[in-house]
Amino acid sequence: MPKEIDMTRPNKQAQPAEDAFTRGWKAALKAWAPSVRITSAVFKLTNGGEKPARLTEIALAAGYPPERTAALIGQIFSRTARTTDGLIYLEMPTTRESSSRFELRIGDRTLYTAGCAPDQFWIALFTGEPVELSTLLQAGPPVKVIVTSAGVKFVEPTEAVVGLINPIAIQAVDRIEEFDQSVCIYQTFYASAAAGALWKRQHPRGRLLTVEDFFDFWRQLLTPIVGDLMVVGQRSSSIGWRSA
Repeated sequence: MPKEIDMTRPNKQAQPAEDAFTRGWKAALKAWAPSVRITSAVFKLTNGGEKPARLTEIALAAGYPPERTAALIGQIFSRTARTTDGLIYLEMPTTRESSSRFELRIGDRTLYTAGCAPDQFWIALFTGEPVELSTLLQAGPPVKVIVTSAGVKFVEPTEAVVGLINPIAIQAVDRIEEFDQSVCIYQTFYASAAAGALWKRQHPRGRLLTVEDFFDFWRQLLTPIVGDLMVVGQRSSSIGWRSA
């Protein structure tokens, strides 16, 4: 169970596993299991958009019929995926857009994504490359993280945290298209717990987690649903923040 950042007691002990917050998040992801599995299969089989993947192979990996898989891909990746001759192409923007919240570097590719902090870690868990991510929208200096399928390898500033909202908000979402404005815009990185103090006041039932604790928590949540699809190991042996 991850440690919640305590603004007055930084060394607060980890809370017991399976508290209401953890159970709520598990229930929320379980309710969206088809979308979680199909998203994971797309990330894995395209290696985060590096190459196309056959729809039939994504469907087989996810465990759903091709027709349902195609329909959900169209909803989940409405702006970034296309289907041509039975192949799924995941095409994340390579130039910054007004909606971009994160810059990602995966191998020799530089990509710009919207979504939320968990999405960026999600990509890392299902690709064979370290993911270097940098926030774009914070007022202060960007938060920089390197994460692989094995864990967090670099964080700057070291006291950076991730905001994770009350899972009841996830359970209240009815349509995939509602996630960005109902959930994703509220889940990002802050340079420190102090920098996230306003967020915490606005989301009193949410949690600010250290980047390392968030990774462990997110992997813990996803493993029962998509552990069979997670990547073991990585292709790149050298890990360190690269200058632009």
